[in-house]
Amino acid sequence: MLRADVRQPGRYVVTGRIDDARGRPFALATFNEVLGPGPNDIKLVAFGKLLHDGKAALPLTLRDVDGYLLKENADPDRELMPRLEGKVLTSRSQTLKGISTAEWTSEERQRYLTEFAKDRKLAGENLAKFDPAQPLPASACETPAR
Repeated sequence: MLRADVRQPGRYVVTGRIDDARGRPFALATFNEVLGPGPNDIKLVAFGKLLHDGKAALPLTLRDVDGYLLKENADPDRELMPRLEGKVLTSRSQTLKGISTAEWTSEERQRYLTEFAKDRKLAGENLAKFDPAQPLPASACETPAR
């Protein structure tokens, strides 16, 4: 978690690169929220399932943090925050125990998945119309039943 003394409230977008203990680039942590004036916490998020699936070696290191304030109806449309180059933070955790394995969920992700399912269904219907005798190809993008 980073601290920022916000002088201009608004929507801030911040990203930072995460390396594992072996120095292997591992993830891009993100933050995209509205911040009010004064001291604020910026919680850069990388999901636990990613850490488990990728077998990250802990501790993790956050480096090269970039951020900006989005400005509506202005040109330029963003104001850059000072870049934090190199190592910024190192995690305290030495094991993956206690880190969630839950799959990431959000309203935006669900909206994209719903649209993708519609597109996939429409493509399948168009393929069936094109050659009704040919079976549809198997999809590597099937969502598991819940």
